[in-house]
Amino acid sequence: MDNWLKRYKILGAIVFCGLVCLFLFYMLIIRPAIQDAQDMRKELASKEKRLSKSKWPMQKESLEKILKDEQKRLEGKGGLKAMSEDAMKLACSTMQRRMTARGYNKISDFMGGVLNSQFQQEFSDMQARFEQNSLYVCPEILNLSLTTKSKYSYQLLLQCWSVDLLVDLVGKSGLRFRSHDEIQATALDGGRKPAALISVLPMTAYALDDKKEAAPFLLEFPVRLGVEGTLEQITAFLQSINVAGQFFGVRGFEILSPAPSKASFKNDGKAETLQLNIECAAYLRI
Repeated sequence: MDNWLKRYKILGAIVFCGLVCLFLFYMLIIRPAIQDAQDMRKELASKEKRLSKSKWPMQKESLEKILKDEQKRLEGKGGLKAMSEDAMKLACSTMQRRMTARGYNKISDFMGGVLNSQFQQEFSDMQARFEQNSLYVCPEILNLSLTTKSKYSYQLLLQCWSVDLLVDLVGKSGLRFRSHDEIQATALDGGRKPAALISVLPMTAYALDDKKEAAPFLLEFPVRLGVEGTLEQITAFLQSINVAGQFFGVRGFEILSPAPSKASFKNDGKAETLQLNIECAAYLRI
């Protein structure tokens, strides 16, 4: 009889332990899983309710068709990616063409191969050409000179090229550079001349990531030009900065003189002269 009682006690203890284990298994695993499933069902119902009020269809086939059409619009021939690439090539065409003319076929060779002495030579040549056309620049206004230093010499060279090309386009359009009222430039012969209102603005680096150390993919080299001329000359200049193989972006401009009349001519038959500051920028993809 005692043996049977012991067996029943042992069996009862085993059953009790089994029930405790099942209870713990339910509380620790099954119940949280059920709660998660209920929460997911509520979230799914909420999303379905929001989607039913939106313009998007609920059927899988319709959504797959929309996805296919959007991928074609993005990646297909003449799609957004191709248009973006074409726009990038156009924006950087000016500096890319000048780099190629200087013997740099790869951007890595250009960024690592330009020396400060090369920038100084190009700047000296540019300054000499300017003075041949009675155009004088000074460091205080230009923000660039033979003594400018940077650990990225290629950026100084790109700023020099931007100024050189824009000044050439201003001259071809018939516009004239205005001079500073007080600051004078020192010419190569040592004389003092009125300083032209040409200013190199700080370079801007564009990155896809907002992180502080994000590597840029595009560099912008802006230049401010203080010019004067007729409305027709201004129009000619703006047209010249966006042609095949050459592009400068217009960041903004400021008209300093009164707006031109509809006829754009004074009573004496001469075209009205407008004074303005215009900011143009060259670009380089890196």
